[in-house]
Amino acid sequence: MTREPTRQVNRFICEYIEEKGYAPSVREIGSACYMGSSAVMRHLDLLEAWGWITREIGVARSIYTTTEGLFRHS
Repeated sequence: MTREPTRQVNRFICEYIEEKGYAPSVREIGSACYMGSSAVMRHLDLLEAWGWITREIGVARSIYTTTEGLFRHS
């Protein structure tokens, strides 16, 4: 069972990448989803653990959606 805030973060990431062609920053995700950066990081950790996204640690805007994440978005 997924948590709605985590689904909201996933939805925002997918829509942002679709619209702009690159990943949002943690700050942009937080602003759009009304949460602080530490909460965003917890949701990103969950999404990565579930296999919905992948990230390169230490690289800005390095969130990549997976097929599973895109499926869950739609």
